[in-house]
Amino acid sequence: MQMWGRKRIGVAALAFVLTVLLLPLGTISAQPRKGPAVDEVIVETRATGEVAVGDVATGRLDFYAKSLAPTVYEGLPEYLKENLRLIPNAGGTWEITLNPYYEEGTPYLVNVEGKTYFNPFAIRKVRFALNYLINRKYLVDEVLKGGGEVAYSPIAPSHPAYKYFEDIFKNWGFTPEGNEELALQMIDEALTEAAELLGGRLKK
Repeated sequence: MQMWGRKRIGVAALAFVLTVLLLPLGTISAQPRKGPAVDEVIVETRATGEVAVGDVATGRLDFYAKSLAPTVYEGLPEYLKENLRLIPNAGGTWEITLNPYYEEGTPYLVNVEGKTYFNPFAIRKVRFALNYLINRKYLVDEVLKGGGEVAYSPIAPSHPAYKYFEDIFKNWGFTPEGNEELALQMIDEALTEAAELLGGRLKK
């Protein structure tokens, strides 16, 4: 790597804010300083993200690069927030892992230590209904404190290929707020169909 100039700049990294199913607000850096190009970059660490953010805000560091919860910034005094600049970046994603397993030849049923259990997530329609049941906007606004972005698949809005999937999400009617009424209707229909398939063995 080539370096130019004679100025020394202390560096720790950029702060990327966590994402939700979702994607986040990201990097923090101090207000830019004008001057000659640097001839040396100093990389340092901090014990906690809170300490690092404070050091950026007070000028001890030029920038900090590590995923931090939005609540870290929310709790800062206003005079420190004024010295920070957040740079949007995808720091991570949230997802829900479902178990669709069922015993071969016995749809939706699982045998565990001699006992038979019904697994609703073995029903594809139930799994799909969760796309409407979950209010992603609430998670972004209330849990991530605005530090995220709604996503409907592993191909998130920050991914270059996302544009190829947008029409699919629109055709399915996915929205940030979800559609609880539709989701519950789909789940009820799926469970009713499962009960009929199992010969009435399923009770609500």
